Amino acid sequence: MPAYQEILENRVEQIFEELDIKKPFKDNIKTFIEPLKLKDIDTYLHSLRVAILSVEIAKGLSKDLGITDLRPAAYGGYAHDVGKLAIPDETLKKKEDYTKQDMEKMKPHTIHSFNMIHGTFLLSSYLALEHHSDKAHDPYPSERERKKQEAKLPPGAKEAFEKCKPVVEIADVYDAMVTRDNQKYGGRMDPKDTKPIMLKIYPQYKELIQKLYNKRILGVDYNKTLGITNN
Repeated sequence: MPAYQEILENRVEQIFEELDIKKPFKDNIKTFIEPLKLKDIDTYLHSLRVAILSVEIAKGLSKDLGITDLRPAAYGGYAHDVGKLAIPDETLKKKEDYTKQDMEKMKPHTIHSFNMIHGTFLLSSYLALEHHSDKAHDPYPSERERKKQEAKLPPGAKEAFEKCKPVVEIADVYDAMVTRDNQKYGGRMDPKDTKPIMLKIYPQYKELIQKLYNKRILGVDYNKTLGITNN
């Protein structure tokens, strides 16, 4: 695990450098993410992978979504689950017999994420708030909560948010499907078997998802997609 963790961390650092994300910004956002290492290493590794995958998806869909700046995808994916720091360990780390009650305890993590980083990382906070909001089944938080917060977004930030939102949503679900081998997420899936489930979860993103599989960003060896070698 430590070697794999280091590989992912180095890949995220490489992406930040490629995107010219300055050291003060990197150090600041890391202060929110680093505690996840101690809280739950699986969530921390998930955050690293979602940051990487979000950038790859944003590249693949840049023309479709009008994305010209990849940085929001990088740090939006990186910080999307920081609110899980506020979820009780017995819920966050539970791997079997995951109940509806457990899910209700988990749902507030999106609001916790928003509140934790909103004052420092405006766009990332909205991506964190809404990364479960468009699922076909049981989306959250409530539409009322989302609209209340979205009304506060400046026009420029709202446009960037709307472009990046599908990117982080797709990256989050896909990573969970192909990496998490427990009952909570239905067991780890082979990447080549994921497309029907992705389309079922996000039917409104059918064309985008199809393009990601056609471009072999999704549905192929995951380490290759992430640009890592897991020895």
